[in-house]
Amino acid sequence: MNIQHNDIGALVRSARKSYGLTQSELAKRANCSQRLISELENGSEGIAFGNVLDVLAALQIGLSAQAVPIEDPRAEIKALEEKVVKQLNKSTSPKRTLKDYL
Repeated sequence: MNIQHNDIGALVRSARKSYGLTQSELAKRANCSQRLISELENGSEGIAFGNVLDVLAALQIGLSAQAVPIEDPRAEIKALEEKVVKQLNKSTSPKRTLKDYL
C-alpha cells in the first residue's frame, strides 16, 4: 500500500479541525512553525520525519494501526492514520523526509 503526501496532509488537517485547532495553535503544540503545518497539510515532500512525528504526537495520533469500528465518528481519521502508520513504521530515522517513505 502506497500513501501520497496529501494523505498525510489530509490526516493532519482532519485531526486538527476535529480538535478545533488553528494551524498556529497546532504549531505551538508541536513546537514548529505555522508554515510547516501548512506545508504538511498541502502535501509538501521536504518535511523531516521528526517534524511529522511531532505534529502527529501533538494531535495524539499514535503510530500503531488498529481496526476501527464503523460506528466510530472519527473513522475517516483513523483509516488515514492506519494508512500513514504502515509507511511511517518502516523506519524511525528523524533525518528522513516524507518523500523517503512514500
